[in-house]
Amino acid sequence: MHLLNKQFYLSLLLITFSFPVAAESLQFEECEIADTNGKRTMKAQCSKLSVPENYAEPNGKRIDLFIAKIKSMSKNPEPDPFTLLAGGPGQSATETYLMMRGALEKIRKQRDIILVDQRGTGKSNQMQCKPAEEDYADPFDYDPAFIKEMTRECLEELPGDPRFYSTSVAVKDLETVRQAIGFEQWNLWGGSYGTRVAQHYLRRYPQHTRTVVLDAVAPPPLNLGPDIALESQRAVDQMTTRCAEDEVCQKNFPELGKNISQLVARLKEQPENISFENFSTGEIETMEFGEAHLSFTIRMLLYSAHGVSILPTMLHSAYANNNFAPLARRANLVADDMGNALSLGMHNSVVCTEDVPFYKAEKLDPEILNKTYMGTAAVDSIRDMCSLWPVGEIDADFKDIVESDHPVLVLSGSIDPITPPAYAEMILPGLKNSLHLINDNQGHIQSSVGCMPTVVAKFVAEASLENLSAECLQRQTPEPFFINANGPAP
Repeated sequence: MHLLNKQFYLSLLLITFSFPVAAESLQFEECEIADTNGKRTMKAQCSKLSVPENYAEPNGKRIDLFIAKIKSMSKNPEPDPFTLLAGGPGQSATETYLMMRGALEKIRKQRDIILVDQRGTGKSNQMQCKPAEEDYADPFDYDPAFIKEMTRECLEELPGDPRFYSTSVAVKDLETVRQAIGFEQWNLWGGSYGTRVAQHYLRRYPQHTRTVVLDAVAPPPLNLGPDIALESQRAVDQMTTRCAEDEVCQKNFPELGKNISQLVARLKEQPENISFENFSTGEIETMEFGEAHLSFTIRMLLYSAHGVSILPTMLHSAYANNNFAPLARRANLVADDMGNALSLGMHNSVVCTEDVPFYKAEKLDPEILNKTYMGTAAVDSIRDMCSLWPVGEIDADFKDIVESDHPVLVLSGSIDPITPPAYAEMILPGLKNSLHLINDNQGHIQSSVGCMPTVVAKFVAEASLENLSAECLQRQTPEPFFINANGPAP
């Protein structure tokens, strides 16, 4: 979904025919996949598949899709493999798998896992933009001129035509990969933006889809962007309400919501010049910590239950003790990680084709957005980028709710700040054979939480919702609030 990159703010025809592929099956070789920082690695089998950049011109420019196969633990794996469709938009499937590997090991007991870096991400003709010079501008400050200049520079240096890096084209790639490998069906898992890809593949190729898991749903009709600030404010309100109802949290952080609002207003009026130790380098860093840094840090911490548990004490350190170091460290750490993990060119190609052209004026009302801690900066920056970005290929029915009777497991976290359970409810009328599970007091992406790996694995194994028990979810409890850096109260 929309994520803030350190260098940039993010925050037509119906085609259903098959596509020609090489006559012989793909050849896989031993390899190693790794995340962007090289911290996680894994042995796999890898291959590349050449596809047209523009499917309407099969003899024109071609690009390579990077494909990794994680072999099943079984000597006789099931014929229908499992695939992961990454989020962002702009994240790599191979890199995302390494972060979620533990949650999917039970599935690998019976099935191979096929990972396709979506075109424009990872090793599939990555559409990345060079970072801005450190002294060019503060990447956290909303500056329309800066955003547009960086967008122009990005467009000039991309290795591909941004018009052909949308979801509609990526779904054709997936089908081409399936044909090239030679299996009849596969099981789809989509997370966040990846749910958009999974739903459109199910729409286009139901005969080649066995099961679908949609984790943190992005509904096809929803235009991502205008609701970012509203949903994140909802998550803040849920956190402050829970704190007020928790005796220990209320005692240590009274009037948390009021103090957060005052802190946002204070930093908007006058940023803080701070110094703090960078724990990665051991060096002392200085920075001007402003409203945008605070908003970014709050938003990112809200994505996980653990982030919510540590956020009140970090905010309290700032507004009560004028100690901004914990928030500053977190802002820099997350921004660096996201800058490496997200292919901004591919992200923009998706958003500027599938979302911004469909924005409605009533959703952009500054009076409403300015009542949130994020204000209008996120949606303003997205519109500034897309004012220069080419609109790409989008299928005529892309924004329609998908109609299907295939088994679909839908997962949501009740405090998800970007894809709340209400989003998942929007797609259920079209999914006649679906089950929506909501994890209470959990954030974004549920497949790795608690007993969910077992539930998901059982669903994929049986391709049925009939005997799927989610009783174990009732035994999960929210993470307690930290009262200081040492952790929760005894």
